Amino acid sequence: GTLQFAMAGTDMYGEADLMEWDSAMTEGGPAVDLWNKQAILSGERVPVILNPYPFKIMEETNGTAMMGFLGGDQMIPDTTDDDQAKTLPYAVQWYNGKQEKYNGICWEPRSDVDEPLTKQAEHPGSQVSWHPGFRYHHFQGRKVALLVLKGLKEALQVWEDGIDTDKNDNVSFPLPEQYWHVGTMYDTIRDNFKTNVNKAAAATAAATTATAETPVSSCETGFHFLPRVCRVAMHGYGMWEPRAHDDYDLINIIQAAPNGYTPAFTERPYYSGFDVLPYSQAIPEGEVDVHAIAIATTFPAPDLDHEWVDDDDDDDDGGQQTNGMMMKDVETEDNENDDEPRMELASTIFILMVKSTRMFFQKSASWVAASAGGAAGSVLYPGWGTVLGTQAGETVMGLWME
Repeated sequence: GTLQFAMAGTDMYGEADLMEWDSAMTEGGPAVDLWNKQAILSGERVPVILNPYPFKIMEETNGTAMMGFLGGDQMIPDTTDDDQAKTLPYAVQWYNGKQEKYNGICWEPRSDVDEPLTKQAEHPGSQVSWHPGFRYHHFQGRKVALLVLKGLKEALQVWEDGIDTDKNDNVSFPLPEQYWHVGTMYDTIRDNFKTNVNKAAAATAAATTATAETPVSSCETGFHFLPRVCRVAMHGYGMWEPRAHDDYDLINIIQAAPNGYTPAFTERPYYSGFDVLPYSQAIPEGEVDVHAIAIATTFPAPDLDHEWVDDDDDDDDGGQQTNGMMMKDVETEDNENDDEPRMELASTIFILMVKSTRMFFQKSASWVAASAGGAAGSVLYPGWGTVLGTQAGETVMGLWME
């Protein structure tokens, strides 16, 4: 669950721009409210929080918190047979099919790594009916990607408007800080939250019993023995992965035994680097390949020498320094006769980003199924549409291609 990490959110989660809660199978109530509160309190940033259970966060932040949740499965059309499946994008074919739920495997043969001597299982365990399969994860991931792309589009529009607004005053370049700094917004959200929860805590402490005027949050109700965890940023150490800071584990703070012994992990990963894509998970020809879109570029790969050279120096990072110098030297040789200003290159990349983003949204429009004004429950294909909202009774906002 998330309770353990939330108790040390600053050090376990680290800095995040967006956080999604997805632990309904094992948690609920006070633990979820604690997670929401620590997401706001921890770190320097205040993330966009995706959670269908906001509790009183919006009230506690005077409506300034960035909170919502991703729409559910109702927007996916059922697959009824093979012929009908061909009329749907690959990403939603057989989304409701039990036989099509999992495609995970334990080992994919590869040319650069020998197969382990230990016999590998055919697939990971826990592939049971109540766990989500790969199609669900695709769906969630594409909704989040759409949210990020939508935010990127809006940010670029803010920059463009800022340039137009200030160009007559000759201050549009570099772009003034108010158009790209969000620190003030973070401070507002966090200050509102701290003021309200501390005020409620003081009122509750002065009263003999909690009343409508002296409310107690779900978090403080559940952690009545230590209510401060609901009002201050928490720090801590842990062993569970993944965590933001690898050094923040319990082994690093264990006192050595009289003979100097301290426990340590002796096993190492069988291989490092990227996993290869299993053939069973390959995207069919002609279908939308999100990974291919993400890595697409018109720029050639840099001509750098990636060969690792061992260094005989006693310092621990000598090899790393040598490799870094080799890469720098090669890059310098390629550019020593290049007189074009680097600013021109940066401007070109920025323009390409703007054009590519707009092209992505324009091309994507044809994939969106007809919807009733983008309302919640509309049939939208994953990756090209989603519904973002808040708790029932509050505003629901649809995200779709324009």
